[in-house]
Amino acid sequence: MTTLRPGIIADVPAVLDLWTDLMRAGEEVDARYVLADGARDAARSWIRNDWLSGRYPFPALWVAEEEAIVAFLSITVSPSSPVVATTPTACIQDLFVHPEHRRRGLATQLVRRAREAATAAGYSRHQVGTLGRDTRAVAFWQRQGFDPMFVQMIAS
Repeated sequence: MTTLRPGIIADVPAVLDLWTDLMRAGEEVDARYVLADGARDAARSWIRNDWLSGRYPFPALWVAEEEAIVAFLSITVSPSSPVVATTPTACIQDLFVHPEHRRRGLATQLVRRAREAATAAGYSRHQVGTLGRDTRAVAFWQRQGFDPMFVQMIAS
């Protein structure tokens, strides 16, 4: 049985392992996506001091737990734009499901739960970014109701 719940400090080691797997997957999709030295240590601090800080009006870290944490999603507040009129926006930062637990709807359930919490807190607009070359991720987010608005392009 899977439990979806807000993350807690005790989840940090497991979430950090999944986050590292997510970053490696990004490197496989696009060779330009390379982690900086010390990224794992920075992420540990970021998870603890941002996602688990309580500074957001909704839980910023969600986990799917079975016998262990098998998936996570992070969602934060997106800064308001000084030039584009928007409503309060929640920004999904990261989502990862361990490969052995995919194709069971966990990602969709995490997205739904996090979006419901953000909406209940007054953040009815939701955004997400993903690697443009990750066609699987782009297709997933489109199935979740997301549609491209801005495209960031890089010349290398």
